[in-house]
Amino acid sequence: GQGNNDENADVVEVKVSQPRGKTIKDNIKSLGNIVPFKEVSICAEVMGKITRIRKEESDRVRKGDILGIVDDEPFKMAVKKAKSAVKQSKSNLHFAQTSYKEAMLSIEKKFYEIEKVKIQLKQTLLESAEAKRDYENKRKILKEGGLSQAAFKKLELQYQEKKSKLELVKKTLNSEMIGYRDIDIKRELGYV
Repeated sequence: GQGNNDENADVVEVKVSQPRGKTIKDNIKSLGNIVPFKEVSICAEVMGKITRIRKEESDRVRKGDILGIVDDEPFKMAVKKAKSAVKQSKSNLHFAQTSYKEAMLSIEKKFYEIEKVKIQLKQTLLESAEAKRDYENKRKILKEGGLSQAAFKKLELQYQEKKSKLELVKKTLNSEMIGYRDIDIKRELGYV
């Protein structure tokens, strides 16, 4: 008896079965966040209405794929407006260049006219000085009786004509110089 009980105490029950292959799953249950290895933020380069969507949620995409198309009509209109503005600006530039060339030619012509009147003034000054000398000399001769009153009157009339012509040429020069005098240029531009 007693020895028998000690033997029972060390006995372990064992199940025996035929060996066979089986897959063991390594599952670990845990709480956490899933983080992708690559992440993409999608945003449009321009604002606008999306007219066509090419990829849907969960579709596979590759770098460079077009996901959607934005309405390009407002942009086409903006390009047309810009092209029109450029065309108008070119037209304005051409008009300004033509006006500038015409103004430069007009100024050049005016300078020649001023020079012409200056030459006329010099010539008239010489003629007037000569007429004055002649008049003064003939007046002395008239006093001494060597010249008739009628001849002297004719000479006096010629002298008066030369003086009048001189005044007219001076006034013509002053008229031609309007806008080209230093005072006019300074008033217009602020400097000469």
